[in-house]
Amino acid sequence: MQLIKLLNHIYLFTFQSNNTIQTFTVPIPSHLSKESQLTIRAPRTHISTTTPLLHSSLTVQVLSKQGIVAVLDTKTHKPVSGVYVKSYVDEGNKGVEGKFLCDKYTDIRGKASFVDASNNKSSNSNQKFALIVSHPEYGTTVVYTNGPQM
Repeated sequence: MQLIKLLNHIYLFTFQSNNTIQTFTVPIPSHLSKESQLTIRAPRTHISTTTPLLHSSLTVQVLSKQGIVAVLDTKTHKPVSGVYVKSYVDEGNKGVEGKFLCDKYTDIRGKASFVDASNNKSSNSNQKFALIVSHPEYGTTVVYTNGPQM
C-alpha cells in the first residue's frame, strides 16, 4: 500500500488486491489535516493501513539520472538550503525494507546528492531509492525514485 499527497488535504491511495492494483483519492477533512497519522480502509475489501501524515511546504524535484534532489519552498519557489536528505536504497533483498545509504544537507542552491559517491555499488539504475527530506521550519516529506544512470 502506498499513500501519496497530491494537494492540500487530498491523498492518492494505492493498494493491490487479487493481483490487480487499485487506486483512489482520499480527501482528508481539514480538521484532521494536522494529525500525525491516519488510518484508511479500502472500500469493499478487508484492507486497511495506518500511515503517517507528513506535513511539508517543500517541493522536491528529483534528478534521478544524476542522483540529485533540488528542494524548493513551495510558496516562493526559491531554493532551500540546510534541508536534511537521508537516502535508503532497496537492494532487492527479500524481507529487507531498505538499507541506509547516506545523509546530506542541501547546499545554497537547494541541491544535494542522494547517492554515496564513495561507494560505486550505489550507482545501479535498477535500484529504488527512498528519500526522507526534512527541515525544521518547512516540514518533512518522503520521495521515491529510481537510481542514477552511470
